[in-house]
Formats: sequence, structure tokens, C-alpha cells
Amino acid sequence: MTSQPAGAVARALKERFSDLVLEESVDGWPVATVPRPAWAGACRKAREMGLNFLASLTAVHYVDDKEMHVVAHLYRIDREGRLQDRLVLKTRLPDAVGESLPSVASIWPAASWHEREVYDMFGITFEGHPDLRRILMEADFDAHPLRKDFVDRKPNLGVSRQTLAKDAASKR
Repeated sequence: MTSQPAGAVARALKERFSDLVLEESVDGWPVATVPRPAWAGACRKAREMGLNFLASLTAVHYVDDKEMHVVAHLYRIDREGRLQDRLVLKTRLPDAVGESLPSVASIWPAASWHEREVYDMFGITFEGHPDLRRILMEADFDAHPLRKDFVDRKPNLGVSRQTLAKDAASKR
């Protein structure tokens, strides 16, 4: 496993995956967007280049653009436990429940839990995942609550205005 600055990792990924788009986020993270078919290969290559810690793997639903982004935040942690290089790796999917990507749980074991959450909350499946099932919602729940088009069909069971008024009066 080699260690290189994240900018170098991003550039090396660009050499390996010609369709990869490089940019820098507002907070200085190098961002590499790979086409969907290159997702697993780019993750594997990033790991081989020393990005050994998956901090997060999540999704973002862009309802107006009719697409979903799967986003991974990667670090290299050295032998002393210091965070070193970093990279955001992402890919785009169509805006539809049931879209899929290859699982990266064999690359970063922590991805198993992250992918289960993305499956549960956004409806994206991960091919080859060792145990893809809901992690937060009931198994028979038929929706994905973090999608922007999610509509909660249950009545508001929150605190009533009368209860809030009583609480405010009791604090005076």
C-alpha cells in the first residue's frame, strides 16, 4: 500500500479512470466523481493508494435534478492514528428507488453498515452486500424517509399547541 497526498490520489484516479471529474470542495477536500460503472474499481484503487479509512458513505437526493449521489469520505490514517490524506469519492445514479451499485464492504468493512443505512433511507441497493436489510426502519416499511419526495402519510402526532402553552405558562 502506498501513501500519497489526496490530491495525488485524485490525480492518479483520474489517470486510471478517464471519465472521472476532479474538483475541490469549498472546504478544501479533493472531490472525485466517477461514472457509475467505475464506482467499485475507483474505491478499490483509492484503498490500494492508502485511503484506508471510510469515514462515511451516504447518499444525497437531488429531486430537481432527478438524480441521486452516493458519496464516500475517505482518509488515510497513519500508524500513529493521525488523519492524513482525504478524498471525497462520489457517483451519480438516476432518481429511482431500487437503483443499485456494487457493494464496497469487501474494501472497507465499515461500508456494510453505511450501505444498509443508504438502502433503508434512500432505496439504493448494493449488489454483493453480505446482509442488505433495513437498519433503522421496520422491515415492512414501504418507503425511504431521506428521499426528498418522501411524504409522511401519518397524522402529526407531535405536541399540541395547548400542551406547549401549558408548559410555557408553568415556566413563568
